[in-house]
Amino acid sequence: MFRVLGPIEGGDLDVKVLSVSYPPGENALLWQVFSSDSGSVRVRISYLLSGLEKGFNYRAVVEHDESALTLSQFIRVKNFAGEWFGDSRIRAGYGGHFIKQIGLNKTKEMLLEKVSQIPIVKTYTAGAAVFGYLDQSKGKLNVPMHYVIVNDAAHNLGRTPLPQGKVRIFQKDAADTTAFLGEDWGQFTPIDDRMHLYLGLAQDVTVRRTIGRQERHRVAGDLKHLDVVIKYEIGNFKDSEITLRIVEDLNRLGQEVGRGGGGRGLEWVLAESTTFDRLETVETNAQHLTLLADLPARKGPKGTKIVHELHIQFRNEW
Repeated sequence: MFRVLGPIEGGDLDVKVLSVSYPPGENALLWQVFSSDSGSVRVRISYLLSGLEKGFNYRAVVEHDESALTLSQFIRVKNFAGEWFGDSRIRAGYGGHFIKQIGLNKTKEMLLEKVSQIPIVKTYTAGAAVFGYLDQSKGKLNVPMHYVIVNDAAHNLGRTPLPQGKVRIFQKDAADTTAFLGEDWGQFTPIDDRMHLYLGLAQDVTVRRTIGRQERHRVAGDLKHLDVVIKYEIGNFKDSEITLRIVEDLNRLGQEVGRGGGGRGLEWVLAESTTFDRLETVETNAQHLTLLADLPARKGPKGTKIVHELHIQFRNEW
């Protein structure tokens, strides 16, 4: 792109780009430019490059008690464009910019921001449709662990969205040194939204899911209400109390019990006989139901075991 920015020494020149052409057999562009008079003008030539990439990554250092973390955000520029760039202006897409040289076939990484004391929550979650089974023949569910960061002012963030990028996670020990826990891809997180960082599967929390009774109640004609009860046998072998999140995909549950399909959404209600401690309203919607179970610390080598039931009524089925 050839753009005329204006005369250098004043004047009233009328300068226009008439056409652009590609001479055959040459790696070049040819512009035809009209000017109402002779004189000096400033122009800008812009072009796109391939092989020049920008990305983001993070380093998260979690406190020993897992109450907060320090998040460092980096921008990384990779130059495989076949050119060497001198002092170049690099922007993240928000905020200020950096002036850096980018060598040929080089990668340059720069610290954008470092924020300390970001409150976090460590979650334990199970869901047959969302996270799968550890042993499906026995109904044993996977229980993944996550650190959850909220991108808002109350959690010392919220100034800009958090771009997608790889997050390397470390934790401090009692001697204030750090140990590597793992890494995860942090998804793009708008302001006031949450980023979930995967830590692996919990080995000291167990969940066994079985579908119990199914009862049909005639409403009118061929319409019926279908009551489904799901039983969860939960074990906590940790020395501390935790809150377990149970996620049910209601469309998948409807298919399990022979309902739904054909693109038709299911109408459902949560029955009062459900025994979970409370409902997680933030992460519950028309398709996904999230329930919370408070688990006390273990009492002996066999751990603490609790049984909860989820009672769902699918309405107006046939």
